[in-house]
Order: sequence, then C-alpha cells, then structure tokens
Amino acid sequence: FTATATERVRRDILAQLQLEDPLVIVGQCDRPNLTYRVKQRQVLAQQVMEVVERHKDRAGIVYCISRKDVERLADDLSRRGVKSLAYHAGLTNERRKDVQERFLNEEIDVVVATVAFGMGIDRTDVRFVVHGALPKGIEQYSQEIGRAGRDGLPAECVLFYSGTDFFTWKSLFQRGHEEARMEGKTVDDAALESAIERLSAMMDYTNRFVCRHRQLVEYFGQTYEHPNSRNDNPGDSSGCGACDVCLGEIRIEPDAKVIAQKILSTVIHCGQRFGGQHIATVLCGGSTANIRQNGHDRVSTYGLLKDNSIQQVRGWIDQLIGFKNLSVVGDRYPTLQLTESGVKVLHGETEVTLFAIPKRKSSKRTRGAASPTAEDLDSSDQGLFERLRKLRREIALERGVPPYIIFNDRTLAAMARQKPSNRDELLEVRGVGEKKAADLGETFLEFIAAQAKGRVRP
Repeated sequence: FTATATERVRRDILAQLQLEDPLVIVGQCDRPNLTYRVKQRQVLAQQVMEVVERHKDRAGIVYCISRKDVERLADDLSRRGVKSLAYHAGLTNERRKDVQERFLNEEIDVVVATVAFGMGIDRTDVRFVVHGALPKGIEQYSQEIGRAGRDGLPAECVLFYSGTDFFTWKSLFQRGHEEARMEGKTVDDAALESAIERLSAMMDYTNRFVCRHRQLVEYFGQTYEHPNSRNDNPGDSSGCGACDVCLGEIRIEPDAKVIAQKILSTVIHCGQRFGGQHIATVLCGGSTANIRQNGHDRVSTYGLLKDNSIQQVRGWIDQLIGFKNLSVVGDRYPTLQLTESGVKVLHGETEVTLFAIPKRKSSKRTRGAASPTAEDLDSSDQGLFERLRKLRREIALERGVPPYIIFNDRTLAAMARQKPSNRDELLEVRGVGEKKAADLGETFLEFIAAQAKGRVRP
C-alpha cells in the first residue's frame, strides 16, 4: 500500500513481486482541502513567517534539505516568537522522540525538519506544510504535503524555490554517482537518469501556469475532474479554487518576452562566461570594477533593466533557468549559457512566460549588488555569514589586526548572500576592491566553495 506510486512504479512493484493477474486498486490522489502555492525563494525566514502568521498558533511542518538549514530556520522562528523545534537524523534518538511527543501533545506548533520527520506522525490538524527548497521529486513532495489537513479541513502547502535548486540537486546526484563509481561500487546509470527525470518533473511543476491540483493528479496517471474546473488560465476563478494559479495570485509579467530577450542577449554579449549576479548587475547598470574591466558597461544591453532591482532580475534569470532557457555550467565557477530553447526565445521563434516579481528595494546603486545586513539574510545565508566571520577572526588573529580590517560585517553579509564563485564575482561584492581581492580573494572563494559542496569547517 502506498499513496504516491506512479503507473511506472506500480508496474515495477508487480514485476518485483512476480504477481500474476493481481487486483490493483488505485484510489483518488487529489486532496481538495489543500491549497497549493509556489513562490520564488527570497528571504526564507521572512517568507516562512508570513505563512506561520496566516495560521497563528496552529500546527505546521517546515521541510529543509540540510540539517544546518533546519537548525538555523528553527532558531529564526523561535527568535520571532514561534514555538518551534528542529528535527533531523543528526539528533539523538531521545531528542527526536522528545520533539515528536511535544509536537503530538501540542506543546509546540512548528517542527522544522528534514525528510526524516513525519513518517508515523499521526497528527491530523496540521494546517500548513512548507518546503524551503525544491524537493527531489513529486513523489517525495506529495508524501510530505500529504501530512497537512488529514482532518479534512482546509490546509496550506507552500513551496519556496530557486531556479538554481534544480542544478544543485542534479550536481549532487551526479557527484554521488561518480564517487560510487570511483570507489568501485556497482552504479546504475538508469537510476541516475530516472532521478534527474523526477527532478525535472518537480521543476516543471513549479514553472507551469497550470492548476497545481491538476498537475499532481495527472502526474500519478489519473484524470483530474473538478466540478468547477473549466480551464487553467491564471486568475480564472472557475478553476480548482485551491491553488495560486486558479486563485489568480500569480501575476504574469506583461513584458516577459522583451525582458527574457534582454537577459539572454546580455549572457551572449558577456561571452557566456559569467554568472547570474554579474548578468543582473550589467542589466541594472551597475558600475563594478569587474564590469568596467571586461567592457561590459559598453555592451548594448547595459542598463536596459535599470528601473528594476537586481533581485528582480536575478529572479527572472532563475525562471529562465527553470524553464531550461538558460543552463548553469560548471561546478566551482558556475556560468550561464543559452540552451537550444533559449536561442529560440532570443530570436523570437518561441514565446516565453515569466511571472512578475515585486520590487523590494531600489536598484540605484553605485556598486553591483545590494549590501544586506546580517538581519536581512535567510537562515542558510545566515549560517554562511557566521562561518565567514569565524574565518575573518582567524585571519585577523594571524595578522594581529582587528577583524574589521579584513572585511566588515556588511561585506561578509553580501558575500553570504551573493556567494561569489570566482574573482570576477567577488569584485562585485560591495567592500571588495582589487587590493583585497588579490590579498584575500583565493582564501574566501575556496572557503565559500567548500561550504557549497557541504565541506563545512568546524
């Protein structure tokens, strides 16, 4: 018995069990009492708090990918007055049991967890389930959102994602596959391909402007039939009435084609050798040393999106990545490159749809990107910021100078937000000039790269 088996999985189960002409009963997998929303991840802690406040003092589960993200987000929520605890496989059995019991006994409202939480938890009044990043597949996602609203009453499921989540997961899959091969273990190339296919389906779910209920039901091979459903146009109240698409909460960007072509053209003008932050900075008219040295302040698309914030442009770049119009190439030094479909969009041979991103901050800056304070960072970036401060302290002690002489906190916060992967991107961080890049650049870049790969220093 399973609630999340696709038709292919059901066939595999029958083959493995070698059953002859078995009775297969497939129930309806739609959960009409759940409202599904998908949003682009910005400052995760703030976004999660918005969901929590809609369900004040009610039960909820927040899923994160890594243990460190779980710990930091749970701390963030606790500091904001939410009765929350962390749950992951790194805790002792006694601690995990204590968290489960306190959640079941309604002593706490929110559990921030890895996928380890939820199995066997029979609390029917969970009013919201939040994902802080893209899950590995729709099967996993459906299992986890299935823990909401088991009492049949309305509940909310919100997924916060970034276009780069796809490539993060894909890189992890491929690296694990290659490491197993190098260790002499038997590897299954078909399994790797299948994992990437499931990941692609999950990414498609976030980027399609189609009723979320319909997408999930049809993924599992069923036909979606809602009594009020006539079409899937965003804003059409005749849809399911329980997802951001059918509720009209997604605002389509009216200038999507022009915006996409400006972004894609800038990637080409910059030689397809730079990352998303650099491309967004060029389009917003930023004046960094890196832009000037490469002559990118003289490309025809320079400043064409100056009325938008860098965050907005980065958001559109993420969407183009998610739509497979752009690919992220390289591990340590990721760069943007046009895909075949991206070339077609650039030449006007195919249409593209982008959803609007609210402007949060002014884009008028003398340097490339926003310089956040530590309080502006989401939980995962906050952790990197603290580790960068520790690295700065070690260097300062070695040199016998105050830590701020190395970099100030605002610069470290900007590093944590932007995560530069090469010297050019490091120079786009406010507070990093040529001299400091030459002196400290390699040390900080290697440190940030190690964090991205999970090689966290104690």
